[in-house]
Amino acid sequence: MGQGPNLTWAKKIGGSNDDNGTSIAIDGIGNVYSAGFFSGAVDFDPGPGVFNLSSIGADNTFISKLDASGNFVWAKKLGGGTSSVFGLSIGLDNSGNVFVTGNFFGTGDFDPGPGVSSLTSLSGSSDIFITKLDNNGSFVWVKQIGGITADKGYALALDASGNVYTSGFFNGNVDFDPGPGIVNMTAVSGSPEIFVLKLDVSGNFLWAKQMGGNGPDEAWSIAMAADGSVLTTGYFSETADFDPGPGIVNLSALSGDTDIFVSKLNSSGDFIWARQFVGSDNDAGYSVATDALGNVYTTGIFNGTVDFDPGIGTYNLTAPVVMNIFISKLDATGNFVWAKIIETQYISGSNAITTDALSNVYITGYFVQTADFDPGPGVNNLAAAGAALFILKLDATGNFVWSTKMGEVSAGVAGNSLAVKVDNGGNIFTTGYFTGSADFDPCQGVFNLNSNGGEDIFISKLNQNVLCINNGCITPGTPVAVTGTGTGPTTASLDWASGSPVGSATVTYYWVVGTSPTVTYGNGVAQGSTTGFWAGATGLSPGTIYYLRVYATTSCDNTSSGYGTSYAFITTGYGICTTPGTPVSVTGTATGPTTASLDWAAGNPVGSPTVTYYWVVGTSPAVTYGNGVAQGSTTGFWAGATGLSPGTIYYLRVFASTSCNNTSSGYG
Repeated sequence: MGQGPNLTWAKKIGGSNDDNGTSIAIDGIGNVYSAGFFSGAVDFDPGPGVFNLSSIGADNTFISKLDASGNFVWAKKLGGGTSSVFGLSIGLDNSGNVFVTGNFFGTGDFDPGPGVSSLTSLSGSSDIFITKLDNNGSFVWVKQIGGITADKGYALALDASGNVYTSGFFNGNVDFDPGPGIVNMTAVSGSPEIFVLKLDVSGNFLWAKQMGGNGPDEAWSIAMAADGSVLTTGYFSETADFDPGPGIVNLSALSGDTDIFVSKLNSSGDFIWARQFVGSDNDAGYSVATDALGNVYTTGIFNGTVDFDPGIGTYNLTAPVVMNIFISKLDATGNFVWAKIIETQYISGSNAITTDALSNVYITGYFVQTADFDPGPGVNNLAAAGAALFILKLDATGNFVWSTKMGEVSAGVAGNSLAVKVDNGGNIFTTGYFTGSADFDPCQGVFNLNSNGGEDIFISKLNQNVLCINNGCITPGTPVAVTGTGTGPTTASLDWASGSPVGSATVTYYWVVGTSPTVTYGNGVAQGSTTGFWAGATGLSPGTIYYLRVYATTSCDNTSSGYGTSYAFITTGYGICTTPGTPVSVTGTATGPTTASLDWAAGNPVGSPTVTYYWVVGTSPAVTYGNGVAQGSTTGFWAGATGLSPGTIYYLRVFASTSCNNTSSGYG
């Protein structure tokens, strides 16, 4: 049975252009703060009121506050002039002050009130901004970090004292002290390198650290542990030094590929440890989180095969398609605990991860068509006509708890869930973007939001007070009483009964017959589907042992059972096949300069039912069929060879094969 959380509310914000919600934060009384970027005129009051903001220049950053019921409180914009400003991460301190980081181009005003606090990026490239507003959205301060090439702040976190940590990448030479001092760091390779920056509550510089090497390296997420240590994740390439101090701790990825890293620094920016997940393709960590015990959780995407044990052990996961989701858990010292894969039919992405007080793990992102969100032996398929957003909950040991989808859109349109947070009451908050008409009720009801033409922002709140059946569907149980009976040399009768529960809506049974007890649908000798409890298989081979497997799927959300117990049966008709013995009395006699007469006799046993003899003539005593000077096949005991060369020594070899199961003797 597919279960998941209930919808509390979902809100839409957007205009006629593309608008994105990138990050979300919750305060102690349930107010919801989100950040992102927008273009054109947008009404930021998702209720009956109107609160329009209009971007000046290109994209502007928005910061929005809703109350616990989803009602509008305030919204602010950053930007204007010639700027493009992209807010990528939001955080709160214990007093409810609001912090945002991201990147900007050109000249923009970062005071959302009547005042002006303009910043101008150097040489027109992308620079980093970090800004602080109070709980009412009033401007407190803004800081700029950047050089003459592209720099970006991807992520932001705060410690218990209100110090502000950001991570991202920089290029070239950059002064990381936003005040009067100078603290230059240089990316020496000509490629992006990782930075981690700490400012105090007033925006004053405390420290900055760099990590990287001779290839592109970026930190996409940052999190604070309870002891004040700093966790980051992202990707690196080539060889990168992850000790920002005088020591050297090199990690190396295969040439041309990117590997996932997880780094831990103490509150002073000193190195504690760094880990990599070694792969054979391009992989990246998108988000990192911790729990009260200091365990470290990451999620992102990977391709090919990746070893998720960063220690001396090996724990390989293999992606069945391009861009598969992973979830990893390390302990506080960086040792492997577990890793999971979410198997999908098509590309998917996991963008954010968070934990609750019990160390349950929540991730969010998107998937296309069908994905199994149970990373264990069970099956919990979610399906979408095109793409859909998902939220997945695992317990602290990595076991499946529930998954749900929302915001399903049709093929060819876009949607993505980019951030997730859980409050102390277990409420789950997400933000991102969607297009078209999308249903944000993960349960039996329908709650459609409709975009205004482009990508629009959504903000949703779900609760776990009572889990609902996803979309009213009940996943069918594993079929039982699976039986196959041979009814002839090439046919069989197949039977089964419904599992418990039967499943809701229309239940379809998918059956497959093959020569392996683990045969899967799509890879069998015979296969098909029916809504009944019987099927007939054709095209089988006489006297052969086959295995029948059956699973069930419901039409309402395409969730599936596991396979029923594999059942072995044998086809009838000719009886059990007898493999022919090796031919004997093999003789070749030259009958001319280029011809020969070839003879042999049946081996023991003769074989059944129709035995074909394959003969080959060649200049080697080990010549094989397909590689001879002359060769052929016959059901008799004689053949003639032509096309030979005069005065040449040749060798004749013969083997026999039976038609009932194509088994063969050795060469005579």
